[in-house]
Amino acid sequence: MSRLLANDSGRIIVTLGEEVGGRRQARTTLDIGAGPATLYVLARAHCPDGPALDVSVGDTLVGSIAPRTDPVLTWHDLPLPAGIASGPTTVRLSAGGDGRTSWSVAVDYTGDGGDELSLDRGATWSSERIGYMHVAPGRYVVRARASEGSDPVPLRHAWEQLGHPAVEEFTSYLPAAAREARDPWNAVQVLSTWVAGLWTYRNTSQALQYAPWDPITILDWGRRNMGHAGNLPVVMCVHYAVVFVSACQALGIPARCAPLTGAMNSLSGHFVAEVWMEKWGRWVMVDPNFDITIDGPDGPADLRTIRKLGGNLKPHVKAGTGIESHLAAPAERTWFENILLKGIVYRDRALWPRSDFLSRPELAPPGHGATAYSELDIVWESRGLERGFGMFRHFGDEAWFDAPPKDGTR
Repeated sequence: MSRLLANDSGRIIVTLGEEVGGRRQARTTLDIGAGPATLYVLARAHCPDGPALDVSVGDTLVGSIAPRTDPVLTWHDLPLPAGIASGPTTVRLSAGGDGRTSWSVAVDYTGDGGDELSLDRGATWSSERIGYMHVAPGRYVVRARASEGSDPVPLRHAWEQLGHPAVEEFTSYLPAAAREARDPWNAVQVLSTWVAGLWTYRNTSQALQYAPWDPITILDWGRRNMGHAGNLPVVMCVHYAVVFVSACQALGIPARCAPLTGAMNSLSGHFVAEVWMEKWGRWVMVDPNFDITIDGPDGPADLRTIRKLGGNLKPHVKAGTGIESHLAAPAERTWFENILLKGIVYRDRALWPRSDFLSRPELAPPGHGATAYSELDIVWESRGLERGFGMFRHFGDEAWFDAPPKDGTR
């Protein structure tokens, strides 16, 4: 048994991190306990040949994180020996160099704050305004997994509030063929093709303004290729999944978002959907980014079946017409052929714990997909603890993931 310790929620904005280096140091406090533990830091070095990020627990330097060429904020872990702490203890981050060679550490501004920044190499500290822009109190994304205790059980999934005005408005945007379909699976197929063709995929290497997880806003920004002040919006795999899941629920079809990855800190991350099909008694995985499902021996497959199909999924892919524009883009085609068709992306799966994107858009994260997975309330498979996902709090077994929805359905 083990227990995660965290002050942050993992809801970060990648462009508003903390600069650590030279005179700038950062610190938080964690109740690590007396046993051995693992420390996790979400950070990115500006230069691969710059200084290391030094990590101290209390007054003891416990390790240095070497700089790498990570394109995004990445998780780094350090083992902590037993006896390094015996209760609430400060964790301090520092580095040599200057602003050009420093580190960026993720900051969560959504809570009450409390973590501290020093501008004079640790002589004085303040929690009033942290982050490199000094905008607000916040929490550094620094966590620890203690060897004592256990994690809480995952919260019950939050479904969309049918009848909510935003749901009613969004329903009017859906294609008539989906609204009028008598078979839920036919409606799902229509919606997948519709969503895949709504806008041109654009990730954080192609634009900077991340579209919020509000399906109506995503539709507007994606179709117009324009966010605030005329900026190109980031509308990527997660946005296809959010719009698709919201569309399914608006028609009474249970649907949820599923983050996928081949490994933590890899570039194999993806975001798809799972829809509950009563006639098959399972959660069918649907990829509305590429407009595909994977066929198993008895029809559209769930994740467990997809994994059993092995590393050559091409013969099992069932694609709608929405795939055409995505495979016409070289980067998307390369990822599809090298990561998805080889089954790499399906190695690790989680669930986003909410599907109420229309009625509660304020509860969505501000920048998911622009960094390594970080949101604390994501629910990973139980085996994730042994596969490098110890920086998360919630894990579910196969029975938890396979269970049918508990709320009213179509």
